[in-house]
Amino acid sequence: MNKKSKESDLEKWRMPLFLLGISFSAALVLSAFEWRTPNHYQSVDEIGEFNTFELPPEPILASVPRPPEPPTQSKPNPDKLILVDKPTPKPVAPDDANKDLSADPILEPIDFPPEKYTEEPVAPNTPIDHPDVYPEFPGGDAGLFGYLKSNTRFPQMERDARMQGKVYAEFVVNEKGEVEQVKILRGLAAGFDREAVRVISGMPNWKPGLQNGEPVSVRYRLPIHFVLKN
Repeated sequence: MNKKSKESDLEKWRMPLFLLGISFSAALVLSAFEWRTPNHYQSVDEIGEFNTFELPPEPILASVPRPPEPPTQSKPNPDKLILVDKPTPKPVAPDDANKDLSADPILEPIDFPPEKYTEEPVAPNTPIDHPDVYPEFPGGDAGLFGYLKSNTRFPQMERDARMQGKVYAEFVVNEKGEVEQVKILRGLAAGFDREAVRVISGMPNWKPGLQNGEPVSVRYRLPIHFVLKN
């Protein structure tokens, strides 16, 4: 019995409490819309007169000075003139006065003495390299090769060493056809060089070379071959 009475009492107050809550919520919402923030602005009467501000003056442009005018030349004062003595002209001779100065002067030719060229003296028997006609061995080239083949001896020391090669010699055939000034240009061995000098020095007289139709001394170069036979 007691439990049912308590539940019936609660059911009786449910609806009024619900309506009371709705009305309180509505009142809060309306008060929120009606709420205004305080006005912090002051009216013109409260502020009084406005403060005035003065603007700075406009800048004044500096004027550019004009360039100075050139000084004017003062006129000479006749009282302060300086007199300068002019050179007096020389008197003209009567003969010079009659000459025509407009005519061009005539230059006389000067004869210069001819230059003398001194030629270096040349020895009469100086050997040359390229004559008009070369010297000739008796019998020509065949006779020269036959002479070298018959008279050249192979050195024994170089033969034992099995050496062979070529020796280049130089000599002069004078205007009489005689062989002289024998020397080795490029040697091979001492025995080969001595044999080349010996066989060339023992040559018979050559037919001399000619230059401008006259016999002259001619420098001659000759290779001599030393070859071993198996």
